[in-house]
Amino acid sequence: MPFRQKYIQLENPCWPPTSVRANVIYNSIARTISNATSDSKNCVFNNMQQLAADFDSSCFSYLGSQATYDKWHSQWVHNLTQIPFSWNDKNGSSHHYLTLGIAQKLLNLSIKDWWALAPNAQQVNHGLECLHAPMDRVVYTATSRFICPLNSLIGKYGMKSYLYNVTCMDYLIYQQHLAQLAGGLSKALNLSKPLLRIEIDQLLWGWV
Repeated sequence: MPFRQKYIQLENPCWPPTSVRANVIYNSIARTISNATSDSKNCVFNNMQQLAADFDSSCFSYLGSQATYDKWHSQWVHNLTQIPFSWNDKNGSSHHYLTLGIAQKLLNLSIKDWWALAPNAQQVNHGLECLHAPMDRVVYTATSRFICPLNSLIGKYGMKSYLYNVTCMDYLIYQQHLAQLAGGLSKALNLSKPLLRIEIDQLLWGWV
């Protein structure tokens, strides 16, 4: 299945990363963020470019094991959530930093561009299964019948927004469940190699 080619066709990713592409990634969640200043956004965009460059420079090391990649990922999510960033959510509540849910989306989409286009990504023989899939409502809803609900997203009147509410523990549980689902689906489809989390993400979005 031409996952990379389909992603390139539909999303028009960019490598090396640019501020223009960072803005496009940011705009994928911009409807949930209001009143953020241009300076705040530019600071986030710069960090997105830095994290992508950092990953590419040592990708063979960072992809050495799931634990190593998770440690790198966690550090950059933390970095993003420490950037002063004043904004209002769709309910009008004010915030002064990015949430984990927003940070993971910006990071994971930046690394998905690396996977699609970076020369180093084509040379990695193993370790791509360590990459996280961007967490979003479509994929979570589609997989909810196969995985247990995430406690931080259980609301009185339905699912809470992952962008505002997902915890670190639930985020990692989600990634573990996607990996298990990818393994089971690969066997069911008799594929020659296991699906990646980011490929499961595309399958559930219909990008195949």
